[in-house]
Amino acid sequence: MLLGIQFFICWIFVSLTVALYMQAEKTESTLFNTLTEKEKANILSFPIDYMFMKNEEKLALIERVSKYPGVQDKLLADISYLNGVSGNLMLTEKDNRESGFEINTMAVSTNFFRFMNIPLLTGRPLETQEDLVVDQTAVERQKKDLLGTTLYNNSDGYTICGVCANFIANVYNQSPGFAFLPSDFTYFVGHCYLKCDPERTAEVKALVEKTLKETLPESIHPKVTTLQEDIYEAQAIENKLKGIILFFSIVSLIITLLGVYSAITLDTERRQKEVAIRKVNGAGLKQIIFLFARLYMGLLAGSATIAFPLIYAFMQMWKRTYIVFFNDGILYWAGIFMGITFITTLTVLFRILKIARINPAKVIKNE
Repeated sequence: MLLGIQFFICWIFVSLTVALYMQAEKTESTLFNTLTEKEKANILSFPIDYMFMKNEEKLALIERVSKYPGVQDKLLADISYLNGVSGNLMLTEKDNRESGFEINTMAVSTNFFRFMNIPLLTGRPLETQEDLVVDQTAVERQKKDLLGTTLYNNSDGYTICGVCANFIANVYNQSPGFAFLPSDFTYFVGHCYLKCDPERTAEVKALVEKTLKETLPESIHPKVTTLQEDIYEAQAIENKLKGIILFFSIVSLIITLLGVYSAITLDTERRQKEVAIRKVNGAGLKQIIFLFARLYMGLLAGSATIAFPLIYAFMQMWKRTYIVFFNDGILYWAGIFMGITFITTLTVLFRILKIARINPAKVIKNE
């Protein structure tokens, strides 16, 4: 019974650990999915929303760091793409708030789509201050061809000139779609991204940090990260929790295997005479192995039968907090079961094979 409880706890922690790691990988690959993991690691990100600086000073600073060797391109933004959007409402009629509909609006520069590797599905990219590009989700929600349609951001009108692939910057809430408005950031810039040569990313990062420290007051500690690090930080719950659950998973697995090893050791020593008599009566290696292994097979199957439905029910509730979720199908459950079964088999097999090879005459003589 104690071994069964240990196996039950082990199933819980191991299943949750695997799920957290797979979900963290799923969300990291989904965010800004038009960029590869390597490309995300080579894009530097730093805030520059300092109220004491004039916008002209910010633009001059960005222009300065963008000239460093190893910098391929720069991308200005009013806010970090992982920290929100520029707005969430557009109008179909000028100055008529009643005609508004929900859509994430983002002020972007003309090189935004090239920088983020976002392909245009139809139409053309932003060229003038009256252009507007929407993503595929926005088109699907409106259920009509939006090319040539005019939308209004308060009193400013924009004509939709293109439709791009979906832009995913949040995995917790379903996107109503994105509308990308042109901006030269003359009035406000709050964030900057720098695309770097892969072999010089660390060098450029050090130079940017040095420049910011020299420019900003001593009381301010500038933070320069990569887009990949920003994504990791945005998924802090999964990434921090998976380490904690992994620790408990390893502890519970070690305790369970020690319990199994102790039990099989005591069992084989106690039943030496029984094994000897069975061998005299013609029992082979397969029969001896099954004699001892069936208990642990039953414990594994029985505890999994109780634990897996509980874990499944929890994961169905957990799944509702995401717009994407890893594949928790039959391969997930079978992989966990086979993994724990394999480790348990290695633990008990040594002792079973040892007793299966005993000399019956020697055992009976000792008795």
